[in-house]
Amino acid sequence: MQQHPQQFFTPLLNANGMTPSQLADSRGYAKLSKYLKEAERTLVLPLNLRSKPHVASRGLENPHPAYPKRLAVPDEQVSWSMPWVLYNPLPFTHQTVLDVNNDKRVSPKGWADPEDIFDVKPEQWAEKVSQEGPLIMDSQGYPLNPRGRTGMTERGLLGNWGPNTAADPIITRFDPSGGSTIQLLASLRKDSLGWALPGGMVANIDHNVPAVVHAGLVSISQKLREDELRVFKEQTEQLFASGKVVYIGYVDDPRNTDNAWMETTATHFHCDAKFGARLSFPTQSVGAGVLTWIDIDQQDERYATLFGNHTDWVVSSVLHLREDAGADTGAVLRNGHAITDAEEELLLSIRDKQRMKRNDRWDNRW
Repeated sequence: MQQHPQQFFTPLLNANGMTPSQLADSRGYAKLSKYLKEAERTLVLPLNLRSKPHVASRGLENPHPAYPKRLAVPDEQVSWSMPWVLYNPLPFTHQTVLDVNNDKRVSPKGWADPEDIFDVKPEQWAEKVSQEGPLIMDSQGYPLNPRGRTGMTERGLLGNWGPNTAADPIITRFDPSGGSTIQLLASLRKDSLGWALPGGMVANIDHNVPAVVHAGLVSISQKLREDELRVFKEQTEQLFASGKVVYIGYVDDPRNTDNAWMETTATHFHCDAKFGARLSFPTQSVGAGVLTWIDIDQQDERYATLFGNHTDWVVSSVLHLREDAGADTGAVLRNGHAITDAEEELLLSIRDKQRMKRNDRWDNRW
């Protein structure tokens, strides 16, 4: 089983390579939870499970405009372990996915698996790696969503049977105009689902910067002189070499179905002052798909309404900005603003107590 990278705010040592669900159900987490207040438990709960799964995937929030209405799945029936003899989900695959020009077997630029799942070759199944654990198949040979029922079968708008891999870069900088405000590179989604990290589909989890970001950087580089371009390329390479993985795993996405789902790697890249100022993307909304700097502040509606779990990932990145990105701020930051010395001392005290209790009360390897 694959090892999951250490995630922020997770002092539990996942030495046995548990899946996120197994980790949350483990004896170690159960023991630690007994000694924490409710507000403190999110500091040790694996980041994969800090939000309720299958909300968007069941169409309960912001249903996808291209999808028909799903079969309603109550919370208590989401898990595959709960019997549901009369479960009759809606089959749906969008015509775009079925277009022969998008079929991997037909076109070199194809991105969709064959319509008939039995036409997927064994070597192709071997390449389908889920960060949630080994693929589980139903009695008919279809992969099952690792987080449970969604009220819809087939693939919807997703090209692959099983996991569909994306990358969500969290690119931040300090506002070049001064102050302690941190800005986030975001874009307005073209599918009318609001503001989000500038993510995109990738071939595998090792590719952590999607094409939309590379295209944005190319557009800036084309305006530079030769000597500036050389420095720009060096700064770009340094930025992407400094990435810290914040999250890897399942995404509660409105496109998910019982047989196809989104997984992502969210990686934090923090720009130093000079390079951040050089990335001259607009700060005001221009249009869908355009890279835009937005303030990491709940008063900025674009940030307050970020798509899916993106806000959780950004907050985890920002809280560790000073130590992980080397920002010379002199203060810990929360939601883009400096917190007081007293708040910083309290936060560090809570973490120290958690680590002490962990070390005193159980073996880290469980």
